[in-house]
Amino acid sequence: MKVKRTLLIAVPLAACTISASAQVTLPPINISGQFEYSISDRKGLTEQGDNEHRQRSHPGVLLAFGSVLPLDNSGLSAELFVSTKLTTGDATPAWSNSFGNREAWGGINSQYGSVRFGRQWLDSYINVLDPYASGGNIGEMSELGTGAGKGYPAGLTRISNAIWADNSLTYTSPKVAGIATLRAQFYWNGSSFTDEKLVSATAPNIAPNTKAANGYILGARLDYPAARIDLNYGSQKQNLKNALATSDNSPLADGVYDTTQIMIGGMVPLGTHSVRALLVQDKTQRPNGSSIKDKELILGGQYSVTPNFHLRPVFMIHKVDTVPNDANDYKQLRVELAYKMNIGLARGSTSFWFRPTYRKWDTSGNKFTELRAGFTTNF
Repeated sequence: MKVKRTLLIAVPLAACTISASAQVTLPPINISGQFEYSISDRKGLTEQGDNEHRQRSHPGVLLAFGSVLPLDNSGLSAELFVSTKLTTGDATPAWSNSFGNREAWGGINSQYGSVRFGRQWLDSYINVLDPYASGGNIGEMSELGTGAGKGYPAGLTRISNAIWADNSLTYTSPKVAGIATLRAQFYWNGSSFTDEKLVSATAPNIAPNTKAANGYILGARLDYPAARIDLNYGSQKQNLKNALATSDNSPLADGVYDTTQIMIGGMVPLGTHSVRALLVQDKTQRPNGSSIKDKELILGGQYSVTPNFHLRPVFMIHKVDTVPNDANDYKQLRVELAYKMNIGLARGSTSFWFRPTYRKWDTSGNKFTELRAGFTTNF
């Protein structure tokens, strides 16, 4: 029996594949992880969702496990993915260290597309097919548009892929006409949110508070030689009752919050460089009949200093309509450096990478820095 083994360990992206070419065939196994350490001078502020574990000074580790198993000669394959965030210090909530606290889903892949069911990130705001996050690594979502600095008005239920849904069904199509990739996601998490504090005073749907949010998201990606275009539409209803804001324990109005979101994004390659833009608009109808709308424009790109060294600037403008000179209006500058070094070995290679990030808000002068580092090894 001839056995070929391939091992790949990565932080944040890695794969470990073991296969046998004789009678015994083991499925490929993907293992990923990343180490991060963040420092923030935003004392007294609590971030939302995943950012809640990053915005205070403590390290964190993200681990993920995945496998794809071919199903005989049917052309089908089964897929499993589980990711867990491990944090230290004052990170909350307590379930942040539980197994599968990020994603835990199973799926079926075929020539007609892929279907996934389970706990998944919501595919809105930033398209999961290729995140507008500066890094876009597996298990990592961008902080763009999320967190306390986002400035959500109280009671605004905004759809955002900075959160996940425990019950989610997602379909992703193969390429249509050689250009378009279509995606649909449905999620449901119960009928009401009762007698609990929200993780944030300003974003009731932030995890784990998706349990009262039910909705769907439709997306399309158009790939052209000169540009790539992303389109998303989302609709969500969330039923709140006796919900309190964490900031001051003030009550939020009981009833259904009806939110719609539209997004258009684009990327233009310029040789080894690229320029990106993303425009998002959210509108939430409150139980009392009033509504509020906010818009966000994100401009960014990647400048390749060398093939292994990249500079990724991002500039964000956030505006709440119907509220003149609202304190939640702000601008933010984000700069990220990314470096990857490859070392050739007798068998395979090893890649080391690191990404320091710096963000600054114009309204308050708050600053945030973060360092992520990892490696990938092929045997």
